[in-house]
Amino acid sequence: YAALLRPNRCDALAQRSYSPQDILLGGGCHSMGLLMWAMQTRAAQVFAYANDKAEPLLPNNDCYLVSIRFENGVIGKLIAAAGNRGSAPTGGRLVMYGTEGTLWGGRLYRNDPVTHRSAVVRDFHEEFRPQPRVQGTRQVQHWAEQCSHFLDCIEGKAEPLTSVVDGARIVAALCAAIASAASGQPVDVDNEF
Repeated sequence: YAALLRPNRCDALAQRSYSPQDILLGGGCHSMGLLMWAMQTRAAQVFAYANDKAEPLLPNNDCYLVSIRFENGVIGKLIAAAGNRGSAPTGGRLVMYGTEGTLWGGRLYRNDPVTHRSAVVRDFHEEFRPQPRVQGTRQVQHWAEQCSHFLDCIEGKAEPLTSVVDGARIVAALCAAIASAASGQPVDVDNEF
């Protein structure tokens, strides 16, 4: 382990094998947070499956499929996986279906009441097309704005957009999912902090 701390030594996979971070807590937290923020609700119960087939060098589960029942009655799913080879045909990072519209593949669709057909009412791919490129990568994550807000929070000029309680509820939902995968049973999420 000490060899990993040497200057100019950065082998992320080797480091994870010594101090593993669960892919659900380390990666799924972003998806769970996005779902909870978008719907303005909390996870009530989860059921999960997990395995460790994609990255054999990691000593813990590297793929989770989590079914979520939210407090407002909405159901959802979250997939967190390491070692993906290619992409899944799921339409993007966030997919939402509802009575008011569908967000899929970077586009917001709504039902046209006259034609009874789905129509694209917002195309996020087109909206982000003019964003600047840095080393060939289009900047759509708004890093500059996020860093500016973060520094304002440190300096006491702003409050964080996400509270500590929000973060704890995200982690609580994911810990319940890890427990569900281990037990094979649904697990209620403890949201009381």
